[in-house]
Amino acid sequence: MEQGYRVSEADPSLYVRERDGITVYVLVYVDDVLIASISLKAVIAVKAELMSQFDCRDMGKATMFLGMLIKRDHATSYLSLSQPRLIEELVQLYGMGSARSKPVPMAEGSHLAQASLEKRLDWERYSYSELIGSLLYISGCTRPNISQAVGVLRCTR
Repeated sequence: MEQGYRVSEADPSLYVRERDGITVYVLVYVDDVLIASISLKAVIAVKAELMSQFDCRDMGKATMFLGMLIKRDHATSYLSLSQPRLIEELVQLYGMGSARSKPVPMAEGSHLAQASLEKRLDWERYSYSELIGSLLYISGCTRPNISQAVGVLRCTR
């Protein structure tokens, strides 16, 4: 990429540039771009560069990216990503609105019997692979605390 960016080894859609001791991250997904840096001045400069080279709009401070809600508090250096809309859609779709939450989704070493899953999920009505795919996406993006439980579910069917 021009302008001194390098592609991140962790994610090919993440571009990183270091200039004058300031690092700028540019995350590109199709036509959505997220720019992050400790320096607001650097973010403004990158926006100007992009807008001079491409037909794009500045949507202001990011509050949502790829369905993820972004919350930040600069005073406390707090940043969080969540996916409440996707999670709520899954809860409603799979009829789990009355389910009780647990602070730890599953004890380590737990195993599920297929019979217990069949009582809870109508296989004719719901696609197990779609459910697992959605849960894998959520666990990889914003909820690593459910990764172990999703892994057990993934190996059950």
